[in-house]
Amino acid sequence: MASFGVMLLGLKDGLPSGIEAGPLLAMVAAAFASGYLAMLGLFGILRRGQFRWFAPYVWVLAAWTPFTLR
Repeated sequence: MASFGVMLLGLKDGLPSGIEAGPLLAMVAAAFASGYLAMLGLFGILRRGQFRWFAPYVWVLAAWTPFTLR
């Protein structure tokens, strides 16, 4: 939803040169769909009380993130 809002705010000024509306809309739709599926998966894990499967993922992500910010 945030991606869609950002896209709408950006479109009020017009598209920058070299960017077409079709690929932009496809990117926003893909970001929304992947975010929605990720949230469904997370809530499913939490609803079943299987947080122990989610915690190692967060640890790996936290350890990996500083290397991507260089």
